[in-house]
Amino acid sequence: MKQAILKLLLRMGYTVIKLEEWQKIQTDRIAFAGASRELGAAVARAAALDGQLAESRGQLAACLTDRHSLNLRLARSQAHVQALMRRKHRLQTELRVSRDQLSAGDSSGRIRMLEEENRALWQRLIDLEAYLKETRGTTRPYYL
Repeated sequence: MKQAILKLLLRMGYTVIKLEEWQKIQTDRIAFAGASRELGAAVARAAALDGQLAESRGQLAACLTDRHSLNLRLARSQAHVQALMRRKHRLQTELRVSRDQLSAGDSSGRIRMLEEENRALWQRLIDLEAYLKETRGTTRPYYL
């Protein structure tokens, strides 16, 4: 009778499976569903990582542009510093030369001033001698 029922079910298009195989298929189906969920989660993570990768590439490009700009600014700043150092050296040299000229001119000016003062003192001495000769006469001795 079992055989007859099985034949009848087969003629009607049904597939007959042993219970152990059915349980194995159910276990495989559950495992496949779990693997499918894991695969879906992995795909979602991959999509999120793709987005992060694109964002990171954008940030990297921005950083590279900033780095390039900073390198250019640094080079310009270094060139400016070098120019300022050259100017400082040139100005120090000019200052040294000017000081030398001033000190030479100052000492000669100072000598000239002392000579004028000396002449003025001699003139005053002559004037005083003339005054004393007029007021005291030639016979009287006078002391300065």
